[in-house]
Amino acid sequence: MLLNACAGDDQTPPGAYDSREHYTKYEYRIPMRDGVRLFTSVLVPKDASTTYPFMIIRSPFGVGPYGSDEYSTAAVHTDAFLRAGYIWVRQDVRGRALSEGAFTHVTPHRPEKRVLSDVDESTDTYDTVEWLLQHVPNHNGRAGLWGISYAGFFTAAGIIDTHPAIKAASPQAPVADLFLDDDWYHGGAFMLAANFEGSAGFPPKAGPPPKVTVPFDYGTSDGYEFFLKLGPLGNVTARLGGPNPMWDETVAHPTYDEYWQSRAILAASEEHPLRGADGGRLVRRRGLDGTAARVSRDRGEQSRHQQRPRHGTLGARRLGAP
Repeated sequence: MLLNACAGDDQTPPGAYDSREHYTKYEYRIPMRDGVRLFTSVLVPKDASTTYPFMIIRSPFGVGPYGSDEYSTAAVHTDAFLRAGYIWVRQDVRGRALSEGAFTHVTPHRPEKRVLSDVDESTDTYDTVEWLLQHVPNHNGRAGLWGISYAGFFTAAGIIDTHPAIKAASPQAPVADLFLDDDWYHGGAFMLAANFEGSAGFPPKAGPPPKVTVPFDYGTSDGYEFFLKLGPLGNVTARLGGPNPMWDETVAHPTYDEYWQSRAILAASEEHPLRGADGGRLVRRRGLDGTAARVSRDRGEQSRHQQRPRHGTLGARRLGAP
């Protein structure tokens, strides 16, 4: 599922790279152009005899553990990056975890930015890279972005009008259009279990994230039983413990209106060619000279997609299953 996808370090393979031995951890609150500060964790190689590129992931799921003396155990992908010798950068996106500001679900891209308050994921990525270049030593002036699922969205959105230091980006199975493509409406069919599970696991920000995440208590492992007893959608807010912007906004927009269209990151930059690693919808067309990365949806593919019949599916679902 979108919101359960791995966005950080959550599994420790045998013989994982010892980041504490080879890296020094720093934590920063990097100022954006509008004054909002984004919490950023940076692992810098202790070997200062050479320079290193940045590898950056921006996530709405938290970049814990927090604290300059707290090192996470490496996941398989992190292990590979650390062994290869990158300055490893992880950032809480705007309005999530320890970052300031207001969180916007699947932030719309702003093609025109007239004042400093006109910000989006492109500007936040740009400002982050610029700050890193000025304040972190022993870099080689080059940066890469990567992310899976929702973190993949922040990668794709971050390389529009990109910083010239960004030389490569890998948005893997990124959130691209939550109404047509992904788990929210699936081309028009409201995905009840996916929406509820996503919203339950993505509550509004309320201070620093807990050290131990307590999963939502469904009271049963039988998805059909749970939703049968839940009743109409009007009961969801109370079951979630109060208003939940992700749920509320999704339910408030049951058609492919401006809300969803503005958040379709591929269509938002259809002049910018790019393809990602999720089966070929995006294609990377970027040289090493720092020219702008671009994102688009193939017009023929989009037309075919919109013409497909829309179906709903009724059946049991094991809660917590992908």
